[in-house]
Amino acid sequence: NPSAARSEVARLCRLHPQQPALHNFQGVLLSEAGDPAAAAEAFQRALALEPGFTEALNNLASVLGRLRRNDEALACFEALLKRIKDDPELHFNYGNTLLHAGQQRKACSAFAEALQLRPFYPQAHNNLGNALQALGEREQAIASYENAVALDPDFLGARRNLASALYRAERYVSAEAEYRAVLERHPGDA
Repeated sequence: NPSAARSEVARLCRLHPQQPALHNFQGVLLSEAGDPAAAAEAFQRALALEPGFTEALNNLASVLGRLRRNDEALACFEALLKRIKDDPELHFNYGNTLLHAGQQRKACSAFAEALQLRPFYPQAHNNLGNALQALGEREQAIASYENAVALDPDFLGARRNLASALYRAERYVSAEAEYRAVLERHPGDA
């Protein structure tokens, strides 16, 4: 029961307010419950107690990104990237925040770094395609979407993005084939 878990962790945080791991866990539960603002506060409490708590900083960066507090999220990611260079998820999340902040070139670099660390990462290929598409680099975007779909044929978002990019590139026959593939795999997709 998620509600009972949140209640129990809140009780434990009151009993043991100096335990950063409890505040971090509370933030995770609040984030999963759809309350990113309260989650951010819990992660900040954990970091106030233990400033070097990498997991809490990563969690804070992610919820700040969800809250579109991009400058704060980017600062968290940049602090993390000084400590951790070889985590593809970290580079991926950083890229997503850069993309939301309108920094497509830097987002491309972050996604490329994620792919350097994990070449078979369909979400990173897809989001690299999104950044390239925003920059008007249509053919490179199509190639990124194709990579995502090749790695995960059931990745609906990547298939849609590929179909849309092909359509915009006036490659109608290929676009139609991709739209058909979406409908075959997801017939209820309006």
